[in-house]
Amino acid sequence: HAIWGMIHSDTLWAAFVWGWSRIIGDPNPLVDGPPVRLSSAFPYSGERYLFPVPLEPAGHLFSGVPSEYLKELRKVQFLPKGCFEKWINGERLTLEDLEEIKGLRKELESKIVPLFEPHVRLGPVAYEPEFYYLGAISFDAEWGLYFLIEGEVPKEFFYVLDFLSEEGLGGKRNRGLGVFKWTKGTLELRVPESASRWVLLSVMNPGDEDPLEELRCSYFNVYLQRGWSLSPCGVQVMRAPVMMILEGSVLSFKPRGRIVDVTPEGVTGLPHRIYRHGLAFSIPFKGVSNV
Repeated sequence: HAIWGMIHSDTLWAAFVWGWSRIIGDPNPLVDGPPVRLSSAFPYSGERYLFPVPLEPAGHLFSGVPSEYLKELRKVQFLPKGCFEKWINGERLTLEDLEEIKGLRKELESKIVPLFEPHVRLGPVAYEPEFYYLGAISFDAEWGLYFLIEGEVPKEFFYVLDFLSEEGLGGKRNRGLGVFKWTKGTLELRVPESASRWVLLSVMNPGDEDPLEELRCSYFNVYLQRGWSLSPCGVQVMRAPVMMILEGSVLSFKPRGRIVDVTPEGVTGLPHRIYRHGLAFSIPFKGVSNV
């Protein structure tokens, strides 16, 4: 059971669509012409906001750095805001920055802890017991998740957030998992004034406006998004799998992305289509070629 110390933007958007349908009504406005773009939800504590590590090689930022720091950086998933700002602007990281990154990784290991709960179920064919684990994440009281919004936010958006905070995000909500408190704020980020690349702060599925041939000049990771759909009509079906480009990917074009129809073929009894959010939330990135 794979678990992450964050929430992918497509999962976050799916929760908003479900919550919207529960308390507002028809969620098609979120599908046909989404009013906002969402980043993924990343860890934060107080005024410390973390960002994904950019995937583009950045040896020019670490020339002369002791090898033990470079080994440590390969294990890092998130960067403090100040270090992330330096990285995307093509600025050299100091030893103090690297010490902060190293300390952050160790801190996260004790503050955001994966849990694996053993379970037994009956197999679907022979009805024999099958052993499996359920994965979850435990956050220290001082830590949580934040996400960014781009666009004109409708007031209904906040109604849905209130609903989701009590209903919960993720699985096993009937056991009280996934509930949260939320606040609204503004985050200023120092981005390069001129850049030829873009770094993703969300997942993304390329659309017709995205030049796929440019991916050959980009640095990216992908993952296969699949799972069960949750519908207010009570019907659950397995979604058609779709590939998503991951957070931290550095692209040589400004990505747009798209909403993806993942309704499986041949499904019956479902009164609506099923979608996943592949719209890109990106910021300028000063790549190696610009330094």
